[in-house]
Amino acid sequence: MRTSLIVKAELFRSKGLLITVGLILALAFSLSAATMMTERMIKESTVRAAESFDLIIGAKNSPTALLFGTVYLRDESLPMVPAEIITELKKSPGIEWFAPMTVGDRAGEAPIVGTTESLATFGGTVPLHSGRMFAHSHEAVVGAASGYRVGDRFFSTHGRSQGSRHEHREAGEISVVGVLDSTGTPWDKAVLVPIEYSYEAHGIPLSGGRLQELSDEALKTLPGFSAVIVKPKSVSDAYKLHGKFNKTTFQDNRKNFVSTTGIFTGEVLVSLFAVLNSAGKALTLVNLLTLVLGLIVVLASGWIISALRADSFTQLRLLGAPPSYIRKVIFSLVLITVAVSLAFGCVLAFAEAEICAYYLSRETGIVMHPTLSFELLQLVFGTFFLACLCAYLQSKLIARKPLS
Repeated sequence: MRTSLIVKAELFRSKGLLITVGLILALAFSLSAATMMTERMIKESTVRAAESFDLIIGAKNSPTALLFGTVYLRDESLPMVPAEIITELKKSPGIEWFAPMTVGDRAGEAPIVGTTESLATFGGTVPLHSGRMFAHSHEAVVGAASGYRVGDRFFSTHGRSQGSRHEHREAGEISVVGVLDSTGTPWDKAVLVPIEYSYEAHGIPLSGGRLQELSDEALKTLPGFSAVIVKPKSVSDAYKLHGKFNKTTFQDNRKNFVSTTGIFTGEVLVSLFAVLNSAGKALTLVNLLTLVLGLIVVLASGWIISALRADSFTQLRLLGAPPSYIRKVIFSLVLITVAVSLAFGCVLAFAEAEICAYYLSRETGIVMHPTLSFELLQLVFGTFFLACLCAYLQSKLIARKPLS
């Protein structure tokens, strides 16, 4: 007797039941797989966005706030680093380039970052897509997703809510002179201006010219920076600078002493991921339990089919079909349902992860896309192997039932 003939016939006769239980398994599997892909996607994209920031120096504060306020350009209250740090950085060996930055103002919904050319191009690694680099305090280069183009003009504003927003009209308009290539990071939405503009907008004109041209004495009169981004020449230089600026104190323009802190983005992200992993494990456990319930429902379909077709199976046995024949029929039906469900579940999982990526990218400015991973393949083959084992044991028990 050919098993395939009765399997095909039973697939057609029980298609309603098999489609229903198959969809349950597919949905349960897609939730587990989508959660896994989204977690991996978030970690990989946040790490990628921070790769260009080797060492960040700020005033003593929460490392997480410093990371979010500089790398991801989130709205964080960052205490000012005294401008005197520039003098110390100029004297420090092992630095390829450094750039101070100020945050807090906005151009529409885009964050304005006051900085120097070194940070605007990340040391020359991000080229201009069009236009040129800023040369005067009222010129700007913008990120690829900022919504501005060369020739646009606007006033900067301070504050986000409608009641507290203040437009810096007295500082004059900013003119866009260049657009940077896309980086897939929050800096694609940023507007970068010379740091001198940040002071002028708040009534502190630099009479000595550009920041790089100011004397050490003139630097002491400035209020400071939100942070300083440092590109060390080597790993050993990075650790030396990190240790040095973790125990340095500077005097600001109000004669107050401010201690600095240096952070490696990787170290802060590792500590953040450790916290997130705890919540992630709980969510993964819930999804795995959902997947197990889905498998139970699919396996239950084997018992339902055996009960519905008990008369047919009994007739086959009376006609001489061995128990192994019945076992093969039940095993094939359950296995085909599981295989199709997992394939459809993978498609659903990628669709769900893409939806998450879309909304997360809009919220964070970090370009995210789900990818195939070894962990996902483990989940697929692990689920399939478990289903095969359970289906085999189930079909064996059903086939051994005595003839009624």
